[in-house]
Amino acid sequence: MIAEPFSRYLRGVRPAFADVSAAYLKGSLLLSAFDEGRTAIMPYVLGTSDVGLRRFDEVAREDGVEPQFLPLLARLELPRFQASLRRSGAHPEVGRRGAAVEA
Repeated sequence: MIAEPFSRYLRGVRPAFADVSAAYLKGSLLLSAFDEGRTAIMPYVLGTSDVGLRRFDEVAREDGVEPQFLPLLARLELPRFQASLRRSGAHPEVGRRGAAVEA
């Protein structure tokens, strides 16, 4: 299951009605899908008439690494992170000692 934060606003500030109603609708969609035996899904609410469920393989992600940050990440020498980048093919030189990292 993919869960989004209830509110994307400042900590301590109450969520707007739109956030509360979208969260309620997503929760209802998710529970109905679970009752039907569906798994590996994410509810979405894009507008009043654009709601539903997406399979995980249909969910677009925006968790990539901008090329400009690769030299900095290489200098931090975070072994597990560097191994993950190499496995994903993000940059072939990330994490190799002495290797020139180009953005």
